[in-house]
Amino acid sequence: MKALFKAYPFRSAKKFVPIAIKHGFDKKDALDFINNSIQHDQRYDSQRSLMRPIYLENRGAYQFDTFVNGASPPYYLIAINVNTRMFIFTRYQLKHPPQF
Repeated sequence: MKALFKAYPFRSAKKFVPIAIKHGFDKKDALDFINNSIQHDQRYDSQRSLMRPIYLENRGAYQFDTFVNGASPPYYLIAINVNTRMFIFTRYQLKHPPQF
């Protein structure tokens, strides 16, 4: 089942179970694999009323963040376009301004 999931990495039962059945697995085994062996995104249904879509009317709005992989370089500066969700990342050897 793991090899099949690697070839068809669908996390939803609606998409994965028909493929598993087509490849000779039982529906019960496929559902069990999806529910117990795959990490799913956490749902925040109780806070749904507080959530808002990330969208700005201004074009060219970016969200910046840094990614530090442990205590040693390289470090990354990540810029995400808010509207398109496309990102740019830049690699740096220092964490302080002279390199930025």
